[in-house]
Amino acid sequence: MNTVENLRLWFLTCPTVSNVLLLNADYIGTDTPECAIYSMPSNLKSYEDVCGNISYSGNQTLNFIFALHAPHGEDTEQNLQNIQFFADLKDWMYEQNTLKNFPEIEEGSVKSIMPMKSQYVASATAGSATYQMQCSIDYWRDE
Repeated sequence: MNTVENLRLWFLTCPTVSNVLLLNADYIGTDTPECAIYSMPSNLKSYEDVCGNISYSGNQTLNFIFALHAPHGEDTEQNLQNIQFFADLKDWMYEQNTLKNFPEIEEGSVKSIMPMKSQYVASATAGSATYQMQCSIDYWRDE
């Protein structure tokens, strides 16, 4: 399995996420609630040795977005529930980091998976909104 699929399966072990209808990869539909993991561009760190050979550095970062499409609008309670979803998700992620409970990734050995930016409304209509939270995986690249 690839990294996104392993990450998706890892997030499905989170009680907050497992209650959602779907957890997709690079796609979010119109049903609510629905979640998705989106790949983001990530810089690959490299170095040049004394002989002029260029190699990848061992310590790398892989960025992604965790998105939630949920009911949204004038109902303040619903909007607060959407915000609480991300508070619970972040708490779970912090706990997994403490426990060193990470998914396997094809690029190397995971050192941490952390939210990098708090959730925000990326798009909204009168009845629903898509919230996003930017995250990163720090890993040691296997040669």
